[in-house]
Amino acid sequence: MKGSLERALLIAVGLSLIVYALNGPISNALQKFEEKKAVNCVNVALKSIDLAIVNSLGGGSAEGYVYLPCSVFYRGRVGGVDVSSGNITASIPYPFEIRGMGEASGYGKFVATWRGDYMSVGWVRGWRKG
Repeated sequence: MKGSLERALLIAVGLSLIVYALNGPISNALQKFEEKKAVNCVNVALKSIDLAIVNSLGGGSAEGYVYLPCSVFYRGRVGGVDVSSGNITASIPYPFEIRGMGEASGYGKFVATWRGDYMSVGWVRGWRKG
């Protein structure tokens, strides 16, 4: 009887330590990791959009392949483009209108096309030859 009571107490203490670890330090570390991943995704998407826009100014179109491990939402507007993932948001200003919005994730490319008085931006998922 004494051995089973000790065993039950050890199991209860062990389970409480596991629950504490999952809700405390481990949870905080995972939250920081997810936040850092979102910051990196937003930065990579914004740089890829910017590169496509700059390379297509004055005529034509440009694209840049990129891998985004998390979902990123982009939205063009008059005077710039906004990109967000989770609680992280960033934007780049431009002296012209940007049109286009959507969600980007995984492997694909941002395509920018100059349309005369505005810039069109979009996401194409995957890799295509030619």
